[in-house]
Amino acid sequence: MDSHLNILSSVLICMFLFSVESATIPSILTDKEALISIKASLSLSPSFWDHNSSPCNWTGVVCSNKTSPRVVVLDLSSLGLTGSISTYIGNLSFLNSLQLQNNKLSGNIPSEIVNLKRLRSLNLSSNALGGSFPSNMIQLAALQVLDFTANNITGMLPKELSHLTKLRVLNVAQNKIYGSIPTAISNLSLLTDLNLGTNSLSGMIPSELSLLHKLQHLDLSLNQLTGTIAPSIYNLSSLVYFTVASNQLWGQIPIDI
Repeated sequence: MDSHLNILSSVLICMFLFSVESATIPSILTDKEALISIKASLSLSPSFWDHNSSPCNWTGVVCSNKTSPRVVVLDLSSLGLTGSISTYIGNLSFLNSLQLQNNKLSGNIPSEIVNLKRLRSLNLSSNALGGSFPSNMIQLAALQVLDFTANNITGMLPKELSHLTKLRVLNVAQNKIYGSIPTAISNLSLLTDLNLGTNSLSGMIPSELSLLHKLQHLDLSLNQLTGTIAPSIYNLSSLVYFTVASNQLWGQIPIDI
């Protein structure tokens, strides 16, 4: 009798553990739950997404293949949204593009965003997001575009940004970022656009920026940068736009390219 009870208990425990594990395995269902939670923190109308339908049919949502779909794009740009970015954003583990620009979002960028290991494009520009520059962004190794333009983000640029070796666009203009420009940015060999304008950056312009041989646009205007500009920066053959206007530089200041 005892042996039968032990066997039954073991079976029930296994069934329970299996059900718990199954419930937490990421899928289109967990993506849907995350999207509904994200919606709850935004000023979207209740009817914006039909909760009875597949999220793959929702406005601003793009899914991957039909056999085992996952949410890969979330684009809620230019909708005039207020509210904050929900921590549930980190549950969209297959997301490769997050576009929330041109809204009125406030609050901090949630740390859970680092769970999006597949993310290639992150655009949060033209909002009212604040808090320190999120240093944990360096964990997003697949990131190619990082755009925080026109927010209220403060803090220093972490030198660990150099870990984002696939980055092509780094745009953090029109924020409240201070401190020096990390020389380690020169390790971002694929960078084509670097916009640090309209912040409170100080110190000298690193000569190491001349190592960014693919750089096409460089905007360092409206900061508190001092010293001179290394001639090697002018030798970047790829550079088509370069401005350092409204800084505290001395010596020969070039006309913007």
